[in-house]
Amino acid sequence: MQTRVISSLAACALTAACQRAEAVPPQQSQTQPPTQSFVSLLKSQPRPSEDLVHHVETLLAAIHCVGDIGHWSRSYAYDFMPERMIDTGIVDFQLKDAGRFGVKPGVQITYPDAWLNIDDGPYRVVSGDYDVREDRIRIAFCGNNMGERLSGDINNMGSYFEELKRRRQAHGTATPPPAPRDFKQLPLRPDNPTSADKAILEEAAEECHLHPSALTFVQYDVPQEPVIRTTRAFGDTDAQLACAVSHLPPEFNERFGVEFEPPK
Repeated sequence: MQTRVISSLAACALTAACQRAEAVPPQQSQTQPPTQSFVSLLKSQPRPSEDLVHHVETLLAAIHCVGDIGHWSRSYAYDFMPERMIDTGIVDFQLKDAGRFGVKPGVQITYPDAWLNIDDGPYRVVSGDYDVREDRIRIAFCGNNMGERLSGDINNMGSYFEELKRRRQAHGTATPPPAPRDFKQLPLRPDNPTSADKAILEEAAEECHLHPSALTFVQYDVPQEPVIRTTRAFGDTDAQLACAVSHLPPEFNERFGVEFEPPK
């Protein structure tokens, strides 16, 4: 089986698909999802301990732009590096202001690279990392996800990622995730995807002038949900594939994975 990436529709696995997110403050990981590991494998990777996260939250609460930590939805995970290495010396975090748009306060300790900030919700966000060795918080961005900047907001995006790159190289705490195994392809289930789902996929492919088999549903033993498979084997471009994915309804994001063939 070809090397692949299993992703959610929300994840920017193709460069062209991410262009619509450029106006949004970048999330902790500016890299594409890993080309050699699957979400199912990332889920098995180490996660920060509750004690470590509690310590990070104590430091965050002392930052004026953050304030009352209980007012935020907080996500924490070990850093996932561009080289497809997991760095347990860095804890990434993303906070969203809770109370509106279905955002609820609380803590999520997740697997690496589990979130991407590509929506345009008008709430406040905080992104950055905690360096375990230095016992130090670094804020990449703290402010309105969309809209005006306020006094006290923090925007270190111009320098943050270059500095993060230096620390990633210096730590010596990174380990590669396990190599993916071959996943067995199974027949499509009779009720999922439905005929309507297949018609929507075909319409998206036609809208972006894809070859007939460049965008198809497949079923594997892992994950359990059907997967939308994309391929460049027929000569279609990344831009065309990203176009088709962007034409799919939002609810597909909850129901299906996407298999992106990595660049050759």
